[in-house]
Amino acid sequence: MLRQLTGQRLATAVEESFTELGVGQNVRATIERLLAALQNHYGPTYEHCLRVGLSSRKIAQHLNHSAHAQTLLLFSGLLHDAGKALTPLEVLECKHDWTADFQHIIKRHVKDGYRMVVPHLPMAAAILLWHHRFQPDPYPEHFPASAKRYSVKTQARIKRYGRLLALADFYDAAHRKNERNGDARVTDAAIKERMLLQNEDERPLVAALYDAGIFLG
Repeated sequence: MLRQLTGQRLATAVEESFTELGVGQNVRATIERLLAALQNHYGPTYEHCLRVGLSSRKIAQHLNHSAHAQTLLLFSGLLHDAGKALTPLEVLECKHDWTADFQHIIKRHVKDGYRMVVPHLPMAAAILLWHHRFQPDPYPEHFPASAKRYSVKTQARIKRYGRLLALADFYDAAHRKNERNGDARVTDAAIKERMLLQNEDERPLVAALYDAGIFLG
């Protein structure tokens, strides 16, 4: 039950995934360094990234994707909000009175994260660019120039993995926002309904993830 994991238990679960997938020490150190900047800046977003990384991998497992695909989704999920290490705390901590200026600022995190990750994990960076592209107000409007030339097939796979990452992010963010605001009126069942309504293109998959216990509601 990933939603209940925090702190060291989350970090341990990530380490276990690294071991299961055979992730080398150099790559682990790179990811840990990138996440440390986020953890030092704003702990709740750091823990959100760990949960999204683990959930993204679980979705890939549910779909019987290869270990390589699971690894890419784990990496991109762990690092999808790495750019928020550069987002002002007044924006990250805002619970009420969200402004248009705040919205403009928060949107920068996707490209900021891409720039941080792409020198080290270019395909994971390409995937994380998509995690806000499947919503009513999609962003970024324009992607940065690719660091690598990908085939049409690989580009399609990157977009698909970005869609799966977006589902994991949407799910965890919906619960985290509710818990942070202490709004008891927003139940797990209400969030499940929202997941199904706002991800209509993936409704069968969302329902299957709830049925499998990967999403809980």
